[in-house]
Amino acid sequence: TASSFMGVDDTAVVVLKFPSGALCVIDNSRQTSYGYDVRAEVLGVNGMATLRNPLENQVLLSTAAGHTASSAPYSFPERFADAYKIELNHWVDIIEGKSSPIVTGKDCVGACKITAAAQASRMTQLANPAPRSAAHTEDTPAYPSIPKGTNLGVIIFGTGRMGRVRASALQTKANVSVLYGFDIIEASVKSFAADYNCAGFVLTDESMAKALADPKVSAVFVSTTSSSHCKLITASLNAGKHVFCEKPLALTAADTEICVKLAQEKGLGLYCGFHRRSDVHFQQLKKSIQGVK
Repeated sequence: TASSFMGVDDTAVVVLKFPSGALCVIDNSRQTSYGYDVRAEVLGVNGMATLRNPLENQVLLSTAAGHTASSAPYSFPERFADAYKIELNHWVDIIEGKSSPIVTGKDCVGACKITAAAQASRMTQLANPAPRSAAHTEDTPAYPSIPKGTNLGVIIFGTGRMGRVRASALQTKANVSVLYGFDIIEASVKSFAADYNCAGFVLTDESMAKALADPKVSAVFVSTTSSSHCKLITASLNAGKHVFCEKPLALTAADTEICVKLAQEKGLGLYCGFHRRSDVHFQQLKKSIQGVK
């Protein structure tokens, strides 16, 4: 498959055990020809909660040959279109001091540590680690915000599909302006700049530094390939800009911690796009099982 050609896992199963004793099984496959398949099932001694995929339509065709339904949405921007908008609006509200974050730096570091542990276990068959306490001991500091009434000037790093998803959502906010778009592909930059009425540049260290020095820029959105996230985040934070980044913040837990600590030292906002936390269906699933064993 294309995935094996690129040297990545095509199908993987991850088994996690939480401090509470609950087990979690995650199945991943890149080759789902019937649509972007994201489902969840929670099973306990007293019952089960299931979140199914939304389909392109709700028609179920029943004939002598059996039952046929439509496919799921093709890609994640379609599958989670509403969640991306809610997530972005949530972050703008956070920056304006109107809301509290539902994603923290601890979440980002933890996700990278879980990924690294799963890969290490696969490669070396590591023994299960000793159980850890589920108690939360860290206080979450207040999230940085901009002065009330400030216009939020924005840079979009990455003018492909996700960059456009973010830019389109930002256009619905009256006090937010997309000022710059950056990409390594010149044609993509030109098209983006024309569509969103902003300046567009091919991404280089020099062009990036010039845009980050613009005092009209308050925040940066990083929608590039994952391997470039850490560099763009640290450059933006060092320039005094708040950052919203697609997941993951970085490819390793160590680099993720560098980004999180730098944001804390600078007193700036750093947010990671865990979009399923903003999906109303997953929120309903979480609410339905709270307090249930």
